[in-house]
Amino acid sequence: MNDDYGTQLEDGSMRFVRMVQGPVDRVWAYLVDPDKRAQWLCGGTSGQKPGDSFTLAFDNSKLGEGTESEKDPSRGSPHQMSAEMTISKPHRLLAFRWNGAETRFELEEADNTVKLTVIQSPPTELSQRIGMATGWHTHLGVLVAVLQDEQALSFWPAFDMAKSHYEGVVL
Repeated sequence: MNDDYGTQLEDGSMRFVRMVQGPVDRVWAYLVDPDKRAQWLCGGTSGQKPGDSFTLAFDNSKLGEGTESEKDPSRGSPHQMSAEMTISKPHRLLAFRWNGAETRFELEEADNTVKLTVIQSPPTELSQRIGMATGWHTHLGVLVAVLQDEQALSFWPAFDMAKSHYEGVVL
């Protein structure tokens, strides 16, 4: 389980910072290639430039390793959302709007390590902010494991472990 918790910014957004194994073009591919993105976040399609629409197809029950009961497909059944690319500066910056919010990925390479910063604008409801923070924490834990060629925990048990932290700190 990744204990690098996100921090809530003054405007309610959440910022997550992870140091991940590079190189930066490899990390970028896991953000924009739907097949690679499906290994840690969601599949779907991909936008190429600002203004492009694309689809995010989530199925969290398929993320991470574990028994079928740990994967718990009854929670958060597969679903799709539309998204719009807002910024694309390959290997440095990616942002898209979806579900009424914006997600921003910033990449900085140093040697073979990449500093990945994710900033998620806040939903209005507290329960949604807690869920969003917990979800990003869990998805990023899966990404770190994938990039290190390690096994990630099954999504739902990892989500449950992180949720109690975010319930106590998200405003």
